[in-house]
Amino acid sequence: MCAIVQEPANTWSNLAFILVGLWILFRARHQWSRAMATAVILMGSLSLYYHASNVYITQLGDFLGMFLYLSLLLVWNLRRLGAVIGQTRSIIVYFLIVYANIGMLIVFPQLMGLRIQLIIFVNTLIVFSMEAMLMKRTVSVLGLGVYRDYAVAVFLLLAAAVCSTLDLTRRWCDPTNHWIQGHAVWHVLNALSILFVFRFYSSVRTEPVSDRDS
Repeated sequence: MCAIVQEPANTWSNLAFILVGLWILFRARHQWSRAMATAVILMGSLSLYYHASNVYITQLGDFLGMFLYLSLLLVWNLRRLGAVIGQTRSIIVYFLIVYANIGMLIVFPQLMGLRIQLIIFVNTLIVFSMEAMLMKRTVSVLGLGVYRDYAVAVFLLLAAAVCSTLDLTRRWCDPTNHWIQGHAVWHVLNALSILFVFRFYSSVRTEPVSDRDS
């Protein structure tokens, strides 16, 4: 739309991230969960601003929000693997990952000729790969049931990816519908998946797996 809010459906749907972030903040008992809540609220706010304005500079802010969230998962998995120990080192590694992702915004399109959306895919793939490495040790300590929430989160992510694909292929993208679009549902399903990601990390925690009691 030629208006202050150019993509209404894709704008309001980001409120789901903000609400989830506030819920996590309300439930937060540890520093890691407060960090997650902050990242999710920023991700929703930056994405909301991008879809309302629909300009390139705010799109970069949209990606920054996703980097802030995914980089947390990467650092937590590094901690669980025992590769990063201590709060100070974790913070340093976190911002190094965020800055590396920001650099990829230049490398991917200009040097490699790739779409910047692939940066998010690569980050997500790394998170899944790291969890696959951690799964055997985590199950041996906490049991297979701890992955129930993780499985729900993955299912919601896959459902969100289907909705995003329908939007990209213009099969679910009606310019006259300002409430529901494929991309808007992608936002909501991703926000719901974060609830289960939070539940999962609340169960497994973020210290090395070998340091936990069975």
